[in-house]
Amino acid sequence: MSDPAPRRGEVRLARLDKVRPAVALTRDPIGSLLHAVIGASVTSTIRAASTEVHVGLDNGVRALTGAASLAHLRAERSLSTRLGLATTAEAQRTARRR
Repeated sequence: MSDPAPRRGEVRLARLDKVRPAVALTRDPIGSLLHAVIGASVTSTIRAASTEVHVGLDNGVRALTGAASLAHLRAERSLSTRLGLATTAEAQRTARRR
């Protein structure tokens, strides 16, 4: 069973090319009203590009370390298990850049 609608900044599992984490970017409370939310997939490859946001222990996500790529945004229908909340100032600024 899925958790309630994802909130902006939450890191959740998504079914993409494979099951991988994604950061929800759709603003609150719109995510609960839509059939899909905009998400940025998280990869373990960190390239330090200006379109990436670090996700890991230092910003509230214990389950993984990697980067959310804002160059690859998608509408996600199936964000399931909550892994954490991206809480750093960098993640908050990135959500507003979108």
